Amino acid sequence: MRKRRAQVDDIELYCWFLRKCRKYPWVFDTPIRYLERLFWKNHRTLQRGRYYDTVMLRLGISPVHPLSYYRDELMADEFLKEAALQAMGTDREDATGSNVLNRENYVTNYYALIRENRPKIVIETGTAEGRLTSWVLSAMYKNNHGKLLSIDIPPQEGKLTMTTSLAREKVGCFIPERYRDRWEYHTGDAKKLLPKLLLENEVDIFIHDSLHTRTHMLFEYNCARALMRPGTIIISHDILWNKAFFCFTASHNLLGLSSISDPNLGLVVNTFDRFEEEAGLGVVEVD
Repeated sequence: MRKRRAQVDDIELYCWFLRKCRKYPWVFDTPIRYLERLFWKNHRTLQRGRYYDTVMLRLGISPVHPLSYYRDELMADEFLKEAALQAMGTDREDATGSNVLNRENYVTNYYALIRENRPKIVIETGTAEGRLTSWVLSAMYKNNHGKLLSIDIPPQEGKLTMTTSLAREKVGCFIPERYRDRWEYHTGDAKKLLPKLLLENEVDIFIHDSLHTRTHMLFEYNCARALMRPGTIIISHDILWNKAFFCFTASHNLLGLSSISDPNLGLVVNTFDRFEEEAGLGVVEVD
């Protein structure tokens, strides 16, 4: 019992440091790296300039272009720039897009990764106005390849931690018309729809951005984990809201990755040990 309690305390301490990293990265960058070496083996918060290369290395990809190429691509195209600025919540008057350029994990996860990895199917939970959805679709548009399946319950103020309301017809309202032929919206609860869509499609990337309760986050992570192939990608928003993401990576012996530019966004590559691979992955069909 004491050992289990110590593990919980370790996660709580680690999350506290990560929250401080998010607010004061220049102060907590070194302490968080020291803490990871000593106590926490299932997550790495990467220094500036290292996130993109580390993610590609974990995926076994030799990038065709550096991250700077995709940042320039985002900002050079008016449609992509609009999607990027909307995704980051940056004012449209900010012509330089400095907020986008300085958050390498967002540029990596929602644009460069899709451009390099060329996924056939991506699933996201949580769409709202479609800010980050637009960014994902813009990368698919540039690739001329891929489809995004979005699962969302239109938010209602005061329900499921929502602070604003949005009519169903307004879900995805920020998505430019030229990207919409690669987007498929499914209205409903992820507890019903996520397993169904994962079973019906070979999904390359899963993105959690819906209900951020520990129970629901663990449900979505574990559902994606069990129904996606080795080498696929699980991305999560708001990993610092609770301990769900860190408990998930620890229980499956996976390595989570974040960037010091925003440790609240996490990524993990879906890997399995030899025993699980030999026992059989995926769904067993019974005659």
